[in-house]
Amino acid sequence: MQPSEQPSRARRNRARTRRPRQSVSGAVLSLNPMAGKPSRLPSPDAAKPDTDAGAAWDTPIRVGILLIRSQALLAGAIAVVLALDQQLRVVATETDPRSGPLRIVAADPDIVLVDSIPLVGQLRGMRPDLRVIVLGAEGDPQVALACVRAGAAGCVGAGTTAEALAGLIKAAHTGRLLYDADMLVSLLQRPHLPLGIAPRRTAKLGEREVEVLAVLARGLTSLEAADQLGISVHTLRTHVKNIVAKLEARSKLEAVLIAIREGRVTLPPDSDLTDGSI
Repeated sequence: MQPSEQPSRARRNRARTRRPRQSVSGAVLSLNPMAGKPSRLPSPDAAKPDTDAGAAWDTPIRVGILLIRSQALLAGAIAVVLALDQQLRVVATETDPRSGPLRIVAADPDIVLVDSIPLVGQLRGMRPDLRVIVLGAEGDPQVALACVRAGAAGCVGAGTTAEALAGLIKAAHTGRLLYDADMLVSLLQRPHLPLGIAPRRTAKLGEREVEVLAVLARGLTSLEAADQLGISVHTLRTHVKNIVAKLEARSKLEAVLIAIREGRVTLPPDSDLTDGSI
């Protein structure tokens, strides 16, 4: 073997053992096994500044993840995927509805991903400048309206790819709103939304149980809600437990959203629905 051949062979050996680059372009972060139809959310490309790619952001965007309705595994998976983007930095991942919001705010994020609309008002109540994106809440005009009223930067569908989610986070960081354009126009043209779909799941509820959901939608505390209904807190909790079971919901918050979607409960314009301790 000639001495000149050794460097060339060494380079080829290194090329064969070099690890392939990781890619997230095809990964789907599904919050719902039934992914919705494609939306007209702002393109992730719209978040790219008119500068060289290497100087897009001097400081990574600080991202918090607060998922209380989804499995903890999903929150961790989203954190891992977003960490592959050098322009993003996941600073906190929480799944506890009680301590999670405080820990998220303490981590000082720029953007927070949540899976429950009431968390938007709770987080922004602690930090009004915080931009919050609701995951898995796209496609329903009434849910979108609740997101808007809560002050969310947008709602993103359950079938969003990891690459698209990273782009939408960057878009929200620049001040863009992440709502379907046609849906926003529809909401503006119909400020008073008609009743939702015909009651299906809520058809099982009694009149008193619907009253309980209506009071919960106003964002009252357990004590205030019980006083409004003229019952004890213990009785209120019993009603909530029965409602959640009948609707096959995962929480009282999801039960309220189901009632809103089916037109049994109307979300008041000044509602400040929070995750109370019921």
